[in-house]
Amino acid sequence: MPKPNPFTPKSGWEPKIFAGRKDEFEFLDKKLEEARNGRSDHFLVLGEWGIGKTSVLKEFKRIAQEKGFISSMITVREFRKTEDLTDAVEHLVETIPSKLPLDLNKLKKFLSQIDSLGIQVLGTGFQLSRTTERMDPQTFLLRCLHVLWEDLKDETDVLLVLLDDVQNFDRVSEIFTLIKNVLSDKWSSGGSDVSWRR
Repeated sequence: MPKPNPFTPKSGWEPKIFAGRKDEFEFLDKKLEEARNGRSDHFLVLGEWGIGKTSVLKEFKRIAQEKGFISSMITVREFRKTEDLTDAVEHLVETIPSKLPLDLNKLKKFLSQIDSLGIQVLGTGFQLSRTTERMDPQTFLLRCLHVLWEDLKDETDVLLVLLDDVQNFDRVSEIFTLIKNVLSDKWSSGGSDVSWRR
C-alpha cells in the first residue's frame, strides 16, 4: 500500500523537502535576526487553501528552534457567536505557553501573574479557570505576554509565536488590532515576535 502523498492537503504527512521555499526561509532568517537586534515585527503567511502554509509554519518553528530561539505554534480554534474578544485573548494566553518546548513549571513569574489575576491553571495540561471579573483584554494579553517574556528572556533572544488558522478569529476580528497594539508596546521591542497565517 503506497504511503499518502505529503503534498496532498490534509494528508497528515509533512513534506521532508521544501523546494521553492528559499525566499520564505530567507525572510524568516532576516526577521529572527532583526528581532534578536531589538526590532520585533509581525507578518502574515498568505495563500490558497492546501498550498502548504501550515507546513511552512512548522518548518519556521523547526528552523527557529534549531537556531536556539524558543517557538510556540498554535492552531487557533473556532469561536462561537457568543464568544467575545476576551475569550480570544484567553485562548492565546492558554495556548501560547502550552505549546512551548519546555516544562511549564519553569514559567514561575507567568504562573504567579495568572494566579494574581484570579486565574487558575487546571489539570495536567494548561487550561485557565477564572475566579474574578474579567479585565480589559488588551491589558490582560499585554501583562501575560510581558511576564511570559520575563520567564523566557534568559533562555532565548527571541520568542517566535506562530498562529495557524487565524481565519477562525473571524467572529472576533478585533483581535488583530489588539495584537498589533500589544506588539507595538515598548516592552515587546526586544525579542518577541508574532506571526500568523490565514
